[in-house]
Amino acid sequence: MTGTPEPGTAPGGADAPLDGGAPGRTPRGGPVPGRAGDRARVAEHLRERAERDPAFAGFRLEVAVLGAADALAAAPDASVPTRCPTPTLTATAASTPPPTPAPSDDGTGPGRRAVLSVHLGERSAVAAVFPDAVCPEAEFSASASSGSASPASPADSGAPCPHCLAVRWQKLRPNHQRTAMEQGGGLHAIAADPLLTPFALDTLADLAAVLARRAAAYPRGGALRPGTLAVHELRTDTLRVRAHTLMADPDCPRCGAVSAAAPQDPADGVASVPRPAPKPHPDVYRALPVAEMALPLDALTGPLCGVLGTDADPVLDSTTTAPVTGRIAVRDGPALLDVHWSGHSAVHAHSTLLAVCEGLERCAGLRHAPDRVVASHAELSARGTPAVDPAVCGVLDAAAPALAAGFAAYSPAARMPWVTGRSLRDRSPVLVPEQFVSYTVNDGWPRFAAESSSGSAAGRTLTEAVLHALLERVERDAFLIAWHARARLPEIDAAGCADPATRHMIARLGLIGYDVRFFDTRIDLPIPVVTAVAVRRDGSGDGLGAALVSAGASLDPRQALHTALLEVASNLPGFARRTAERLAELRAMAADFTRVREMRDHSALFGLPEMAPHLEPLLGAHRAVPMAELYGQWERDRPRGLDLADDLGFCRDLLADRGFDTVAVDQTSPEQRRVGLRTARVLVPGMVPIDFGWDRQRVLDMPRTRTALSDAGRRHAPLARSDLHHVPHPFM
Repeated sequence: MTGTPEPGTAPGGADAPLDGGAPGRTPRGGPVPGRAGDRARVAEHLRERAERDPAFAGFRLEVAVLGAADALAAAPDASVPTRCPTPTLTATAASTPPPTPAPSDDGTGPGRRAVLSVHLGERSAVAAVFPDAVCPEAEFSASASSGSASPASPADSGAPCPHCLAVRWQKLRPNHQRTAMEQGGGLHAIAADPLLTPFALDTLADLAAVLARRAAAYPRGGALRPGTLAVHELRTDTLRVRAHTLMADPDCPRCGAVSAAAPQDPADGVASVPRPAPKPHPDVYRALPVAEMALPLDALTGPLCGVLGTDADPVLDSTTTAPVTGRIAVRDGPALLDVHWSGHSAVHAHSTLLAVCEGLERCAGLRHAPDRVVASHAELSARGTPAVDPAVCGVLDAAAPALAAGFAAYSPAARMPWVTGRSLRDRSPVLVPEQFVSYTVNDGWPRFAAESSSGSAAGRTLTEAVLHALLERVERDAFLIAWHARARLPEIDAAGCADPATRHMIARLGLIGYDVRFFDTRIDLPIPVVTAVAVRRDGSGDGLGAALVSAGASLDPRQALHTALLEVASNLPGFARRTAERLAELRAMAADFTRVREMRDHSALFGLPEMAPHLEPLLGAHRAVPMAELYGQWERDRPRGLDLADDLGFCRDLLADRGFDTVAVDQTSPEQRRVGLRTARVLVPGMVPIDFGWDRQRVLDMPRTRTALSDAGRRHAPLARSDLHHVPHPFM
């Protein structure tokens, strides 16, 4: 239920003193309605417990209600009490006070005046001990057991503050609740929580005492990863206690700006790329195998405060691979944008790690850089400031139907935000239009294209991330040229593939009625790009789920083939059923391509058997060629070292020899830094970008789409626009 904040709740999402007077005084003159009354009862119960329990000595108590107002709103002025703190709790009834803990040097433990925080949620109460270093705004008197050290700044600690919990919790609420909190007056209850029984209050006090004792015994917080903190949730309906890991939130209006703006080592930025990045084998293009990625999954996913959503869900009914999926809603102006992420491998544990890496990468691409420059390309050119030309990267045609749907026609005089990137070819900084890096939509600036996550990748180092982002650019460029220029591609004989995992997967797809064909999709660059097409066999039935298409790129052609295969294999189970469920909608798209509007529409359209003629340029009769014959020269030329920097430099130089620059932008989010990951966005101005939605396509107006085949000697002359394949691409 939504409405205005309850009595006792301050504007901006903070809890004011319940009686309107001094902080820490709960009303004793009568009941307080709703959740404010619950908060008063909890605070009073804990205060009474603290008067007789020495475990609470030296701790400051804060009690807040989750969802009372928008936790993402700007923090209230420091002069307004932000919660309902009590004075420092002391064990006045104890005959023998506990020993005074020594002040710690990292801002944790009662030696730095720790805060015992309780948040009341939906059928739950969440308790945690926060270092006061992350709660510096509240004033209180130090007791003998609290030491005399001054509170540190949030940047000194890096730990989450109590408000981070409210922010993380809010981001996981259902969309209708988030809308109420972020665009309305918050959530409110019509009555007090009947589950906050005396026994539940005693249990909560017991939990708080245990956490206080633990904080005193382990002032450094145990073995948790830096930037995280353990919080404990008591379910008031079952009295079950569950531990969660809370990670500091860069969107927190209290501490996020400090942590997000923390200075970074310039030697660790994009200016250092390519930087030495050892790898275990010449044919391996990751610093670590997926099984060795030590990611804090309990902090990244979880129903209380997961960074990426409530859970990473294994797809248990898949008959081909072991996919794992997840989602989180991200605020994009007035809308909530669903960000879906997934991982695909043969083992659910590995797929989970791949999935959360993709989730972190996609969320990083939705963040705005803090150091934006606002100017037009014409202004930057006049100043002599190096900047990527949006027109060369690809913008919507002035007559594109998408211009009527919120997009704008590009002009060199159009002002827009720019972020700093790095030209790997020129080894110098260059400004990049932010809209080609961050794919949010509702930021108030004119948009000249509908960007996606294509061209972004994560890795253990920026060098690794840039390499894989660049390979993705090369893959999409080659695939789109092949599709729209009707290129005749050599078919790869996968029967002789030496990789047993590839052979087994092909056989597995055969068992569910699909043949898979592979095509060498290189156009004018030697970097291996492979397209995989899974085709439903002829036979009885309606033919739905007719064909599914994907692609992969790698310096190792066998890996490129396996990547493309894994993509189609992960999406084939249930493909015929999904086609049947959308049959009328998909047939309307086949009759009118302007109805193809979303990413999922492109691949779904080719589940219709009537779309098969459009696949003919790709699937026409071919002689399957062994991989050794197709890639013999490449295998002799490609790098064979043990450094990803050499692999990236090789690709950079290949593109530079053909007139292309490689521009990299560091997209790494604060959460990624904490878990040891980096994300990069790569642009190759002049290469063909991938778009989803027929009205948003740039490919038909990119010069390279018409000239690449003739430049490669595969046609006598460039194509005219009318010669192109005017059919939506089938890429997933």
